Amino acid sequence: MYVSIAFLVLISLDRYLKITRPLRKFRIHNMKWSSCISMGVWVLTVLLMLPFIVLSIVKSKGPKCFHYKKQILSAGLMNMVAVIFIFILSLLFLVSYAKIAVKLYRISLGKKREQIRKVRTRAILKTFIVLAIYIVCFMPYHIVRIPYILSQIDIISSCQSKTVL
Repeated sequence: MYVSIAFLVLISLDRYLKITRPLRKFRIHNMKWSSCISMGVWVLTVLLMLPFIVLSIVKSKGPKCFHYKKQILSAGLMNMVAVIFIFILSLLFLVSYAKIAVKLYRISLGKKREQIRKVRTRAILKTFIVLAIYIVCFMPYHIVRIPYILSQIDIISSCQSKTVL
């Protein structure tokens, strides 16, 4: 999931650069650089997931409430850092698509023909559809993940509260 989000952010960066600076050629548009960046995303993701794999060996003991698995504080903090990282990537994603929409709107403002306005409206609509799909698919999980992590490290400790979550 995190790799998918990272690649969506990179795609939005690519679209942003192509739309806002169409006459410039950036390194990211080169096959060699794109491959290196893709490999970097995969390597970084694997490296960031290693602590989770290592810590999953530590089994939680004691009574279970619902299906919450207790975590040690460091595991909870790593999970919270991952969620914060996703929110930062999401903010970058939202900002880049908003700037793309603004640029498309400004480009078509001077045009008077109806066909150009239809193309602009369609492009802006597609931009917001991608944005809406991203928000619907990824954000609810990460919003709910915050109280879940807090319950795992016993900041939210009552069994009744955990059941409500």
